[in-house]
Parts: sequence; structure tokens; C-alpha cells
Amino acid sequence: MINRERLEKHIEELSQFGMQSSGGINRFSFTEEEAKANEYIKQRMEEAGLTVSFDAVGNVIGELQGTEEKAPIMIGSHIDTVPHGGKFDGALGVLAAIEVAHSLKDQGIQLKSPLKIVSFKDEEGTRFGFGLLGSRAVAGILKEEELEGRDDQGITLKEAMIQNGYDPKKISEAKVREVAAYLELHIEQGKVLENENVPVGIVTGIAGPSWKEITVRGLSEHAGATPMPIRQMPLLQLVK
Repeated sequence: MINRERLEKHIEELSQFGMQSSGGINRFSFTEEEAKANEYIKQRMEEAGLTVSFDAVGNVIGELQGTEEKAPIMIGSHIDTVPHGGKFDGALGVLAAIEVAHSLKDQGIQLKSPLKIVSFKDEEGTRFGFGLLGSRAVAGILKEEELEGRDDQGITLKEAMIQNGYDPKKISEAKVREVAAYLELHIEQGKVLENENVPVGIVTGIAGPSWKEITVRGLSEHAGATPMPIRQMPLLQLVK
């Protein structure tokens, strides 16, 4: 059993980093608010008996050794937010994973497999318009040339990494070579479970957004005097 009161306390405490007076949380990558939140996560991991490190892109990783030489079980999520985000989105997955480690320690349970808890860096992509930074790096698919997105002040993601002590040329070092299983607890951001009165669901598919720029050209004509068959309307051409 987990300690629900402890988990709720941690969720509430973490929500204070980046809390806005107008409501919601602004906790973006490579900012002071995020740095303080990362330190908070590090402390909670250490309290749970985890060995904590920051990888080559800034993922916070807590590790617990198992009794056998096996690939690790990975649990995690992210703590960065969208503008005026909620206190559960992402953060619940990280803090619930830490609570698992706390509960194992409280009950004297030692796993056969190593446990790796990850707070992924910049999953939302709010500041630079480029998300999934931490998980891409862990998967080994992040490329240095993808770090050119700029924030509102014109600072690139690459520049922000350098300013915070990270070397963009070493991002490949964040790749995790072997994982037995990955588990992420996340809030439902819709109403299906609530409407069906179901406490939990298992994800079998997820939306994969793709942004494209499309140019459609047409010809300006008189709306009343030009019959439809000879119009060159941009959206009509697109439908065809």
C-alpha cells in the first residue's frame, strides 16, 4: 500500500513552483522555477532511497538496485507544464513513481529488477516549441540540429542548455540502452473514465500531432457573377 497522504502532500508542494497568482502553473524548461522543482524532485527521490543523477539533457533519474542483474523497470513522467497548467498533469506520474519507491522502502521490499524513476525534461515543449526533449534523448533519437527552436526572447534551446551547463554535443549520452518495461501514470485529460464511472484505464493508443504548412492558391472572382464550375476557389481546389 502507498501512503496517500504523503503523495498528496508532495503534489501540493511541487505545485508551488511556478504557481501563478492568476491561477495555474508556469513551469517551463531551463527556468528558475523548473530548477527549483527539479531540486525538490531530487530530494524526494533521495528520501525514498534512490541514487539520483541528472543526465546529459537534464532528465532527473533516481535508481534503485535490484537483487538480480536484470534490465531496469522504468517509471516516470514530466514536471514541466503548459501555460497555466494543472498540478497533476505529468507531475502525478513522477511523484507517484517516487511514492512507489517510498512504499517499497517503508515495507522493506526489495525488487529483483532494478528500478529507474525518470522525471523527463521538457516534454510539453512550451518554451521552445520543441517537446519530448527528455524522452527523445532517452530513446536515442534526439539530434543536435533539432535544438534550434527559440523562445519569446530569441534564446534557442541549444543556448539554454549551454547556459545551464549542458553540452548539446553530448546528448547521445542520455540514451538508455536497456529497459525491461516502462510504466507511466497519467491523469485522463478527457471525460471518458468519469462518464463511465471507471477508476482507471489502460492506454492502447495516443494522438500523434503533426504540424504542416500548406499553401493553396486560387483566383479572386465576383461572388455573384461567377458560376461555381469556373471558379478557382482555394478551399474548393483543396477538397478536390
